[in-house]
Amino acid sequence: MNGADQSSGVEAQLWSRPQHAVAYQEARAVLNAQQQRQANLDDKALRTARLTTVIVSALITVIEAFNVSVVQPMGYIGIVLLVVSFGVGLAVYSVSAPILGPNADGVEELVETDEGWEEIFLSQLEAAISTNTDRLDRSSSLLLISDVSLFVGVILTLAAIAI
Repeated sequence: MNGADQSSGVEAQLWSRPQHAVAYQEARAVLNAQQQRQANLDDKALRTARLTTVIVSALITVIEAFNVSVVQPMGYIGIVLLVVSFGVGLAVYSVSAPILGPNADGVEELVETDEGWEEIFLSQLEAAISTNTDRLDRSSSLLLISDVSLFVGVILTLAAIAI
């Protein structure tokens, strides 16, 4: 029996019912996976924002250095999309904060409850998982918008310079 098996056995002994122990272990695994997914989304959002900054800086440099004329409507739309990409990427990064367990009120409720605390705790974990799922889905959608805006913005801006 390895250390992980011993740890699981000890955790199972702390719960009044084995179902609660299993539910806790599974909920904790889901919360940890959600935390990792959020970290990955944050990383992608930050890379998108950095790439947008580099592209906008390069475009400004090329336009100024080579006195390139920009076809106005297409160029303006491209630049607006690049700004949207940057803003949405930062928004995804800045609003992400997965819930990892009960908040202060939840802990206080657990401490004040003599019986049934396990059900309350597990329902708090269930609520955290649900909230995290909604946030992760929203962040994923926003990141897709950011990436598409970046791609279309680059294409339109380059097309506006090339014409």
